[in-house]
Amino acid sequence: MRLLALVLLSLLAGPAAAEDPSQFGTCMARVIARFEAEASRVDLPISRVEIDLLRQDRVIVCGNARIVTCDLMEDRVPCQNALAAEEDAMRAEVLAALPEPGDVAGRDGIWSDALYPQLYALAHGGSAGPDCDGAERLWTAWCEAQQSGAALAGAVSAWKLARMLGAVGPAVEAGWVGEPPAPQPMMRPERG
Repeated sequence: MRLLALVLLSLLAGPAAAEDPSQFGTCMARVIARFEAEASRVDLPISRVEIDLLRQDRVIVCGNARIVTCDLMEDRVPCQNALAAEEDAMRAEVLAALPEPGDVAGRDGIWSDALYPQLYALAHGGSAGPDCDGAERLWTAWCEAQQSGAALAGAVSAWKLARMLGAVGPAVEAGWVGEPPAPQPMMRPERG
């Protein structure tokens, strides 16, 4: 069952997770590179169709693929704790790169003046409560990795909108994500 979950997550994440789902940073680099490619076609004003670029699922899949990899290990807790720490560190870097809402205001109407301040506030917010407290050790580690991934996804969504509005530069230049590895060619099936 765990192998099936790993395969499904790999398919959802695409080549980033399929090659090595334990490489959270590589997966994130590919997610951001894909966003940059898609966002390069966006001109102001932003349309409702283009707002789909703010989606969080690709970031969450990177974390979930790593969690599944941790679940396949003998001692899962340290692995999931390390993932949560990596997600928290990346989130801190993303938050440091976010412009204040006032610095974005006026760039694109409702997107810059109404949506960005809300995403900014959510990205800086905390948990609604101690969701992970009081459980057994393995559940707590899993829960904390999930919560860290969700918090990172929220911060990345705010960054994406700031990027689309021209208020921040590329994530690679900010240093919170690396260059993605070059895509590998797919092997053709043998013809018999």
